[in-house]
Amino acid sequence: MVEFNAASVGWHRPEYVTQCAVWEKVRDAAAGEEAVKAKTIQYLPKLGGHTIDANGQTLYNLYLQYAHWYGATARTLAGLRGLVFRKDPLKSIPDELTAYENNITADGQSLMSFTKDVLMEVLQTNRCGIFIDFPHVEFRDDYSRADMEQMNIRPYVRMYRAESIINWRTEAVDNETITTLVVLVETIDEPETDGFSIKRITQYRVLYLDMDTGVYHQQLYQMRDGVDDAGALGGSVGGIQLIGDVVPLVNGEELSSIPFFPITDKGITWEITNSTLLPLVNTNISHYRNSANREQALIWTGNPTPVFSGYIGDTDESSIRLGSTEAVLLSNGGTAQFLEFTGQGIDPIKEVMLEKEEEMAVLGARIIAPEKRTAETAESAAIHRAGEQGVLADIANSLSDGLTRVLRFFGDFHGITDHAKVWIKLNTDFLPAPMSPEMLKELAALYANNFISWRTYIYQLQQGEILPLGTTSDSELVEIAQDMKNEKLAVLLETPVEKQVVEGKTLKSV
Repeated sequence: MVEFNAASVGWHRPEYVTQCAVWEKVRDAAAGEEAVKAKTIQYLPKLGGHTIDANGQTLYNLYLQYAHWYGATARTLAGLRGLVFRKDPLKSIPDELTAYENNITADGQSLMSFTKDVLMEVLQTNRCGIFIDFPHVEFRDDYSRADMEQMNIRPYVRMYRAESIINWRTEAVDNETITTLVVLVETIDEPETDGFSIKRITQYRVLYLDMDTGVYHQQLYQMRDGVDDAGALGGSVGGIQLIGDVVPLVNGEELSSIPFFPITDKGITWEITNSTLLPLVNTNISHYRNSANREQALIWTGNPTPVFSGYIGDTDESSIRLGSTEAVLLSNGGTAQFLEFTGQGIDPIKEVMLEKEEEMAVLGARIIAPEKRTAETAESAAIHRAGEQGVLADIANSLSDGLTRVLRFFGDFHGITDHAKVWIKLNTDFLPAPMSPEMLKELAALYANNFISWRTYIYQLQQGEILPLGTTSDSELVEIAQDMKNEKLAVLLETPVEKQVVEGKTLKSV
């Protein structure tokens, strides 16, 4: 066992520390107005008139209250997730692994739900960790597969946010870079002695590879406050203490690698890069500050102010009453008027805000932008969105890679040695491209006249979103053969092209 200094388990890598402020900013922007305003001067600095006394604080509170947050970041996140899941993922999951589709985590989360959560994390911070863990039970050789399934002894996954992955290390072994250390920070709740309240305890989960033995270990450290804490393994003093050290076993075998996968837009890698949404978030915050200034200007200038010159009424009155039933007495030459704001003092702020809304559209929030006043061709729209689709496709492919590795690990546990049978592929076709009736007719004619194959014909129908996702040329043949038993098919065969396609090619193939 590698000897670690428990006092240093909470050490953070410098690149992690650098990114924490960025992650916080993106998460606050995604959470919306309440989260942004809760940080007060962090996102909306005080102006010169917002002094530190009570009056200045009151003015700042009004300044903050009237500011408006434009929800571009959250809408963009939801839109990007919708694009990825516009079509269900393609997957090949053997029967032995179908249980994981409904419960892939220790708390019953489905594979689809887990995938969406991971995607949202990577979109916000450009980093997320998928960790495969296993119940720490004493493995017995006489356990059958049925016994283990009955006791729910099987691997499961956990997702770790970027902020929870505080330390890691890699080494080159036989010309391959492998992960040798991962430190994760967690928070757990323990009940207090009163039975109702809880106390929150910080703990560190250390995953490391013993380079001498090549065996994967897992340690758990907790912040303990008692000097006689029975849970500690390495001493009785308070503070960070080692409370657990295990060698995880899968089917009774030790592991030679750490089952932890860092997902980024660059793939399965420990490299840290800025969030894809950071430029959008920065513009969103700048727009928020413009909004505060504009709202303040409207408060001060929005209501007309009455002005009187030569007033000879009762000077003991604290106010002058206005209205058609009231008289205002003025001396000769006196005047009465309302002061109203004129000019373009506020318009430049509005124009800047509109420019930033357009900038956010370009940076990734196009789904929230107003419709263009001029026509835009489908080709131009596709080009404009190509950059965002490229980044989104990279993230989708990275997540597909990570989840495929997870499912193949599960496959090893269940005795599936052919990894080619286990995979999942998230959608990267983000722009709907339905096939026109004319194109459908032309394709059918090409196939009927032997200019394209049945496989190509089915593929084109998939691309045109005519056939359900996942349909193969073979499966479609089976479906057609089954439909031939249905009398309703006779009605469909009255159309010459369809009749020629089915009788001339498909049924012969069957």
